[in-house]
Amino acid sequence: MENSSKLLFLSGKGDFLVEVVGESYYRENLKFLCGGSLNKTPDKMYTAELICEDGNIKDENAVKVSIFENIVGHLSRDCAKFYRSVLKKNNIYDNRITCYAKIVGGWQGEDGFIGGLGVRLDLPVEYIGLVKFDFDVDDTFKFIFELEHLDKDELKECQVGQKVNFWIKPSGLKQIYVYRSGSCGGAGYLGKVPLKYYNVIDAHLRKRLPFYAYIYELEKRVKIECEMFSEKYVQERARSKLSKKYRPRKRLSLFVELPKNTSLKPNDKIYLKYVSIESRAQHWNDFQITFLNDKDEVVAKKSYPEEKAIKLLRAQYSGYEIDITVANIEFQDSTRVPFVDYIKATVNVEFS
Repeated sequence: MENSSKLLFLSGKGDFLVEVVGESYYRENLKFLCGGSLNKTPDKMYTAELICEDGNIKDENAVKVSIFENIVGHLSRDCAKFYRSVLKKNNIYDNRITCYAKIVGGWQGEDGFIGGLGVRLDLPVEYIGLVKFDFDVDDTFKFIFELEHLDKDELKECQVGQKVNFWIKPSGLKQIYVYRSGSCGGAGYLGKVPLKYYNVIDAHLRKRLPFYAYIYELEKRVKIECEMFSEKYVQERARSKLSKKYRPRKRLSLFVELPKNTSLKPNDKIYLKYVSIESRAQHWNDFQITFLNDKDEVVAKKSYPEEKAIKLLRAQYSGYEIDITVANIEFQDSTRVPFVDYIKATVNVEFS
């Protein structure tokens, strides 16, 4: 029987933000829609229908996506749940809902096998449910999300509690990839962040604000817990650390970078430039130490890991006399090489 429900077309802004999941199960349908071969018209727009599957035993909020009556995947769990709530709120739950779609990606193996095809939908943002977080007001933001587009082979090497990192793909498609911490060279890909969290994570990473993310669950579903810290929180944390009294117990040995035309020699004395705690807190993400000679001229600069820099600065703010002596200068002959800007030196730091 023909569906007599009212037809309603939802139009987005043309950015095709919503990525359909589970499309690998419908590879043959996607292949058919592409004409039986690799997708040769990536900019072609289709009309997709979003169908609420009330009888789905795996997910009571499931929403399947169909193009020309060919199922091509589903909305992600989070997106489907929010999408349904908007339909009910607007009293359009019983309507037939359609929107524009694109078939993207795709690769073809030597044996003719076609894979990697995906579907993106152009839905209005009010139907997606993007998470918002005011980094200028709130201190921390903790949330758990279910990973999408999983690499199951890579996940076999993971365990609960393992740290992960985020990477924003520079493609304009609003995708954030999740990788095992410490992986490099493209290895370690675990999956993608759901679209609803894209804006909040993207804004956080672009501000270079700190975060902590780890694998929260691996059994039935793969979930990531993430905690993000606001700039206000980080600045206050930096003030607290730097203001805490500190008694250095042993001398430090540090590497510094000297201009290649430096006049410094081993056993010369250099001094720490004083920068206020407040200024350090305002520039919490760069623990750069500036060194001066006895004429208050800058002779070296170096950014150090937070742990090492904090020790040196807390000693300074605690009122200790800091004696810094140039121990040795490496590759002194490199000053003659035109393309070398800096040479390395080791300095010994003593406290009294």
